[in-house]
Order: sequence, then structure tokens, then C-alpha cells
Amino acid sequence: MKTNILFANVEILQQTPIGNLIVVMSGSASDLEEALHYLQVAQVDVEIIDSGLLQNSKVGDPV
Repeated sequence: MKTNILFANVEILQQTPIGNLIVVMSGSASDLEEALHYLQVAQVDVEIIDSGLLQNSKVGDPV
């Protein structure tokens, strides 16, 4: 799986990183699902901006 950061704005507030990243992730549907699940378990808020190019429409659905 490949991940490319298009934009990042991260600050440290009270020793906690807070900010936004815009990334493009590419890989198999199962790799993307696994990455999304990992982020959700790590309590990272994820918003899929454009999933129109995804072949598997279930990627990004709650897991």
C-alpha cells in the first residue's frame, strides 16, 4: 500500500499532536480496510473526501 501526504498542518498542544492531514492512499481494498481500521482503533478521525475512484464501494464504511 502507498500513502502520499498532500497537505499537513499539525501542532503540538499540551504534548498532544493535533491537526489535519490530507493523504492519498492506494492499494488493495483489504489493505485500505486494514489501514482504516487501524486509524479508527487509534482514535483518529477519518473523513473520506472522494471515494469515487475506489473499486470496492465498501472501503470507508464503518468497520
